[in-house]
Amino acid sequence: MPHLKYRPKTLETLFGNAEIKRVIPTLNLSRPILIEGPFGSGKTSVAHIIASMFGAEEFNILDVNCEHYSKVDDMRAELDNLKKSSIFGTKKVLILDEIHGLSDKSLKVILKPLEDEKLLQDVLIIGCTTEINKISAILLSRFTILKVRPLDTNESKQLLDYVCEQEGIVLQKWAKQLLIAKAEGIPRILLKNLVLVKNTPTIEEAKYLLELSILEEVDEDILTLYKVLYNGVWKNVKGLLSSLLKKKSPNAVRIGLMNLIGARLLSDYMKEEEGGRLISLYSNLEGAYTIPEKASLIAALFRCTR
Repeated sequence: MPHLKYRPKTLETLFGNAEIKRVIPTLNLSRPILIEGPFGSGKTSVAHIIASMFGAEEFNILDVNCEHYSKVDDMRAELDNLKKSSIFGTKKVLILDEIHGLSDKSLKVILKPLEDEKLLQDVLIIGCTTEINKISAILLSRFTILKVRPLDTNESKQLLDYVCEQEGIVLQKWAKQLLIAKAEGIPRILLKNLVLVKNTPTIEEAKYLLELSILEEVDEDILTLYKVLYNGVWKNVKGLLSSLLKKKSPNAVRIGLMNLIGARLLSDYMKEEEGGRLISLYSNLEGAYTIPEKASLIAALFRCTR
């Protein structure tokens, strides 16, 4: 996925956020850092850039999602890991994603040992949050705070043009404008949507696909199969299906297709005459949840093309 492939690894490859790029080299890395900003704006990427500048090797950088890992005992376990020696060097970084998900008690547990000057030389804690207002003022005072902002229109265009050039993608002007407008300055959304519309011939279909991405997490391979299946040519379907079943379970393919059909039924861009065809496709897939799963899926998709 482009949003992963082109994730910046240095300040030089970070698009936008000129203020942060100026400030980061001057930071005192002996105190915790908190990075705030909207979802998908690049907070974790900035955290990894700072971790690298701190001198931590990749294997000594640990990401923790605090919304799923928030108990005090969890934090104590991570502290123990920070104190252990590593063959990858002495520098260690703990990145606490969605740090606002921690209780004040858990956060105090993780921050208190950083009063130890010896530990401060080798350990850096970086928090990332979309909701800084949920963190108490007392705890905020322990952090150096950085704010990642969305890209402006020109910065979004620069990023889009760069990725298109690297990937050999040619976009019409309307497609670029649509992608930039829908992304609202969020790099992750911009590049994920690029995958969806890169081969789309009309603005109407592009708008539908972008709408679809809001309703459902879209898998590019299953979306391609859905398009081919809808056209109803078995020769084309079976080639894609054979390849896809090497990477995904039959049930994952089945559910993915059913979710896409459901999203299409909700879409403002669905034509009235499509309804019957979509329900027929859905019914065939609904009845395919039997053993053997793979054979049942293949038979169901074959029926969809008759």
